Amino acid sequence: MLRRLGYVFLAITTLAAIVVLTVAITLRVQPGGGDTRTSGEAGSAGRDTPTVRVTQVVDGDTVDVCCPQARIRLLGIDTPERGEWLFQEATAMTARLTSGQQVRMERCEEDEDQYGRLLRHLFVGERHVNRELVAAGLARAYIFSLRLNPCYAGDLLAAEGVAQRQRIGLWERGVP
Repeated sequence: MLRRLGYVFLAITTLAAIVVLTVAITLRVQPGGGDTRTSGEAGSAGRDTPTVRVTQVVDGDTVDVCCPQARIRLLGIDTPERGEWLFQEATAMTARLTSGQQVRMERCEEDEDQYGRLLRHLFVGERHVNRELVAAGLARAYIFSLRLNPCYAGDLLAAEGVAQRQRIGLWERGVP
């Protein structure tokens, strides 16, 4: 019974991902419809992409940076919270990828969240940190608004689909 529910949930989330991707493609075709770049597309289309150093990893999807000093919430993903399964693993992966590193920050449409954290995609060289966490099954794609944050939505949803099919990380036990 639980296995059947897991398959139903997987089918529903897959269908939802297809709908989201269709909307993203539609927005991309329409003038002024937003930026749906994938990791293979170049540049930031006029958005600031400063390089900063990560000084502290707060958790799997939040880091502190300096020069200038700021708290960054990794955009488009959600990792387990303190006390939840895989919290330590997600935090450790973020630390391994970013701690002490120079990272490039890319913003999308929305600049900060309700807590004053800057919302950014992080890159170490060409590695998209947000996507790597999703691909490892240590984060879910969290696309709360294609209008406000369409950047890399397709990449994040595709990485999540692969992690789900491979049943790794959050998907190891079926439906998280």
